[in-house]
Amino acid sequence: MKPFLKVMALFVLPSIVLMSGTVRALANPAEAPNQNTQADNLETGDSLNQWMKARRLMEQRAIRRHHEALFENPQDPFQGKKDAQLTLAYFFDYNCAFCKRQDAVLQRIIQRFPQVRVVYKDMPILADSSFEAAELALAVYRQTPEHYSEFHRRLMAKPGAHTSRSIQATLNAEKLDSGVLKKAMGPDVIRHLYQNLGLAEALGIGGTPTLVFPDQVAIGFKDEQALTDLIQTHLQGLGGHEKTSG
Repeated sequence: MKPFLKVMALFVLPSIVLMSGTVRALANPAEAPNQNTQADNLETGDSLNQWMKARRLMEQRAIRRHHEALFENPQDPFQGKKDAQLTLAYFFDYNCAFCKRQDAVLQRIIQRFPQVRVVYKDMPILADSSFEAAELALAVYRQTPEHYSEFHRRLMAKPGAHTSRSIQATLNAEKLDSGVLKKAMGPDVIRHLYQNLGLAEALGIGGTPTLVFPDQVAIGFKDEQALTDLIQTHLQGLGGHEKTSG
């Protein structure tokens, strides 16, 4: 079975089954109880708040439990200073349209905030070419880490979905030898990708893009202002300065 199909079977499909149950419950009013009274609504609101607090606590515990794998894996590509005050783990797919937008925002954020480091966590769940691109990107990082950032940006800059041809064109544009790189695409790289997927599952991440802070999972695309606000809040919590470089 191809790696992508294994991902679909082991990771994506269980999430779809769980989500479909929720959608059915929301889409069938006949299955819901009668209209709530004001007291019922207040009780429901309190329950929802309690549920959200409990979920946030579970989320924070999961992040603490997997802190080293999320933020300190030496095999993960990253941008920013190694000793940055705040590190984010970024789960993405090279075929994800919102990831392409998020990536551009992150490039600007890294320039503006020298206190921030971004660790790249490939999460190839959308297509065979997602897995192919992720394997090659990690191979580039292992063989010639100085070429990773530009190779990553070129992959992200392509509109629409990748094909093997477009991935090869990106390698050619960076003058990278696919033969040499493919020798680095062994079991360790595959294991690395599955570890990323396991981390995503442990944190309840079902899609891309997702940014993981040291105490929060931020699911979905965040524009520059929203991400700036999140970063400034976390830097303040760490007792850091909010100054940017531009």
